[in-house]
Amino acid sequence: MSERVTFNIKVINKPAYIFRLEGITLVFVFVLISAQTLAAENIILRESYAGNLSFALTGNTMRSGSNGCSLLNNSSAAISIPASSNVVAAFLYWSGSGSNDTQVNFSGANISADVIYNENIDGLSYYSARADVTNRVSSVSATYNVSGLNFDRSSSYCTGGRSYGGWALVIVYENAQEPLRVVNIFDGFRNFWNNSITLTPNNFVVADNPAALGGKHAHITWEGDADISNSENLRFNGSVLSGSGNPQGNQFNSYSNSTASSTSGVDVDIYNIGNYLTAGSQSVTSVYTSGQDRVYLSAEIISIPNRDVADLSLTVNNPATVQRGDNAVLALRVTNNGPRSANAVQVEIPLTDGLSLSSFSGNNWLCSSQSNAVICQLSNLASNQYSDLSVTLSTAATTLNSESLSISTSSNTFDHRMSNNSQQVTLAIVDPDLSTSVKRVLDLNGGQVRPGDTLRFEIEITNSGAAVVSNMTLTDHIPSLISSFQVFSHPAGAQLTTQPAPAGNFGRGVVSLSALTIPAGESRILTIDGVLSSGAQDSDSFTNTAILSGAGLNLSLTSPVITVNSALSIKGNKPLYLQPNLTLTRVATTDSSSAIEITNNSTVNWQLTPALQTDMVLNYSQGIPFRFYARNGYDGGDNRAYNHTFDIRLSARRSGTDILLASRTLTAELLTAGNNSGLEVIREFNTDLSVQNAEPLLNGDILQISIRQSGSQYSDPVDLFLRRNGNNSQVALTSNTVINVDSVALYDAPYPGGNTLNAAQRGQAIYIRGEVSDPFGADDITAATLSLFDPSGNQLLNNTTLTPVAASNAVKVYEYSITMATDASAGNWKASIRAEEGYENLVFSSKDLSYPILLFPQLNLTKNAEVISDPVNGSTNPKAIPGAEIIYTLTALNQGEGQTDADTLVIDEQIAATTSLYVADFNGAGPADFIQGAANSGLTYGFSALNAANDDLDFSNDTDSSDGITYGYVPQPDAEGFDANVTYIRFMPKGTLNPASGSSQPEFKFRYKVKVQ
Repeated sequence: MSERVTFNIKVINKPAYIFRLEGITLVFVFVLISAQTLAAENIILRESYAGNLSFALTGNTMRSGSNGCSLLNNSSAAISIPASSNVVAAFLYWSGSGSNDTQVNFSGANISADVIYNENIDGLSYYSARADVTNRVSSVSATYNVSGLNFDRSSSYCTGGRSYGGWALVIVYENAQEPLRVVNIFDGFRNFWNNSITLTPNNFVVADNPAALGGKHAHITWEGDADISNSENLRFNGSVLSGSGNPQGNQFNSYSNSTASSTSGVDVDIYNIGNYLTAGSQSVTSVYTSGQDRVYLSAEIISIPNRDVADLSLTVNNPATVQRGDNAVLALRVTNNGPRSANAVQVEIPLTDGLSLSSFSGNNWLCSSQSNAVICQLSNLASNQYSDLSVTLSTAATTLNSESLSISTSSNTFDHRMSNNSQQVTLAIVDPDLSTSVKRVLDLNGGQVRPGDTLRFEIEITNSGAAVVSNMTLTDHIPSLISSFQVFSHPAGAQLTTQPAPAGNFGRGVVSLSALTIPAGESRILTIDGVLSSGAQDSDSFTNTAILSGAGLNLSLTSPVITVNSALSIKGNKPLYLQPNLTLTRVATTDSSSAIEITNNSTVNWQLTPALQTDMVLNYSQGIPFRFYARNGYDGGDNRAYNHTFDIRLSARRSGTDILLASRTLTAELLTAGNNSGLEVIREFNTDLSVQNAEPLLNGDILQISIRQSGSQYSDPVDLFLRRNGNNSQVALTSNTVINVDSVALYDAPYPGGNTLNAAQRGQAIYIRGEVSDPFGADDITAATLSLFDPSGNQLLNNTTLTPVAASNAVKVYEYSITMATDASAGNWKASIRAEEGYENLVFSSKDLSYPILLFPQLNLTKNAEVISDPVNGSTNPKAIPGAEIIYTLTALNQGEGQTDADTLVIDEQIAATTSLYVADFNGAGPADFIQGAANSGLTYGFSALNAANDDLDFSNDTDSSDGITYGYVPQPDAEGFDANVTYIRFMPKGTLNPASGSSQPEFKFRYKVKVQ
């Protein structure tokens, strides 16, 4: 068993790692995406392997003759591998003078360099390249050929004998007959001339009796000359390594003992070093020395008989974010990739910034907190085994928003690869943030807040933090001025509890939410509708506060101040005028001369015409004012005055029965009509009728004023005048029900047609329609005006007079048409209708409509292709080659505040000429699959059959689209369900694409499949 370790080279671009398992040898292959070119590089550890290993070396030159400048087309060399061996790794090195040669041919295969190093000497360039050829060599003895290697043979190099080119191959192999060894490959690119290079190879522990177990040292050097032998030596742990072809003083001499042949400009030599090793040593020394000869060193390979070797690796899976106060669970796996068991395995987790150990679990693991760290211990981990460990850390005491932890593993067994023994872990500690939560209130009746209006309280809980907040509780005590309430909507998943009156702090009820969860970046809304009490008085004000608690939070959410404005405070605001024809009307007579004669002991009645058109509530809290003008009707009697008694009654006739509402008996002294004293004989009387019956009035009731008079001395009549000095005889009703703007709404067509709109769009023609009612009939509605404000408060219309478009008994309908400008400001516009009533114009009503101007829909359409299979690779990393199947996904988002018109959205998709459309049943939905997005699009899609004329999918086989595309082609599926004749498909989903709202963007997808022809 053996193990290969690849060490990361410091390169500009980070390399990718590919892992594969070959038999019992765990191979970590270092793959560079493209050749990396580096300046002169020290000879350092690049690769390390452990197991029953050894290595073999071979190589050859690419120039003809010693210091020759002729290029060989190719050269070959044999390498010997013992029988029953397995190749663990193989690397091809090549080097030469001049510019980089990034690619050579190795036994028929073009090989690109994984890395290239450069040296520059006296203005001349040299390179050394390396490539992993593990998959290109065999596990038996063989001869390998290299061609296509280029080097500079110009006079700049040849004149001084500095032109060279050559290659070398090192193969690390595993064989059961070999002892446990570590094979380390050190490489780079350095030259030495009249000096030396000293290396201190390490990453091993020499086993006992190394001479018997054996080890090898090898080097790959270039440009050594056979006829220059001044002080050229290779010393290992102080001893000169030499041989018959490599005598002392001339080590780098264009002779390779690995092939036992002359290799011009190439030295690839192997030496046995077991006798030079000391048991327990963890490093050795090798010294490369040259005198007059310039030599380039590319690699040193050493195999060392080693004590037991383990290779621990650590992986940690941790949550990306943790809410402060929650536990962070680290899932750790310690793996022993080495050839021997690891003893006394340990994992260390630093405890920073208040982190603490909460718990742990793992088979045979023991963990404890020691000196600001969690130390976990495992007695033994066998070769090629792993052990899982779970460590739970508490974040309750942390203060930082991020914790960076360097977690490591180690053991008492030698580990020849430490680079995989640790992992950097970052824990983002996040907090929820509910500070942007709000409570809003809206009067659903519009206009001023009045008793009986429905107030909508909307509590929007927004988590603008980075952590989910869970198990929250929301409590709302209904205010005292709300007579009744109901929950209009509440968040899904939360538990809703309501308690009716007299529960709650104000005796009006309680609404509670529990188990409320708000993910990061999302909002949840609770909506409560409450009816404002009929007993609310003008100028009463109140707020509504909800308490949000849980997760260490206690937040009060208070609505804006709500102020009651009844607009009904004018006393006698519904005068009913006595008319000469004995009717009561809302229009005063202008006749000052006419009088109604009331004979002695008789009664005269005035009746409301027309009857009440709606229900009406009088304010019976005080007397009802009545005014009239009278004189004694006797035309004689100078300076005579007589007493008269008046019995005045206000009643309502309902279904033939009179209901007495208020009355008053009044005794007055009247001058006769014939009085010649010069005094005013017509007297004005103002009195309050006492309430007898506080009866609400109903639609159809006929109000009546009756006056009965009787004289105390004579039977004289009384003349009752209806108007005097600009004032009129009247009963002034203090009414809680007056003119009312019942509704203001937006329509898309003129009255009586049109649909109501919740919003308008730029350039759209809209109709602002208001309905106004009055209990005394439509004729009592005397005027209506419209004011219009943009989102900035600018007034575009100022009390523009409206003309009624319809009238009924008690209602008038007004309408104003306007086309919104194409650049109208986005936001909430306000339309306010004011209506006035009666002869006096003392009372008015107004109502506001707030409507948003939405932007046009903004459709974002993206297309994604996914190759799902091909004839060569199947479903494993398939490519878009002929016969491949591809799924296309069209994703549509509405990023605008506008919505589409109903049933108008069409997507035409062209099918590439090199593909065939799958027209059979794709994913159970016909040739196309319709998928709703996270935010529902509002659209629907249906497919019936390929020849259906009324479903939402159509096909075309047009090849020329210059005159438009015609649809109606009926696909003809082949044996596999494809039709190459389809050139276009049309998707026609039904409905209206919803507008975007905040971060919610309605989305839908269509998927279909094609085959590459």
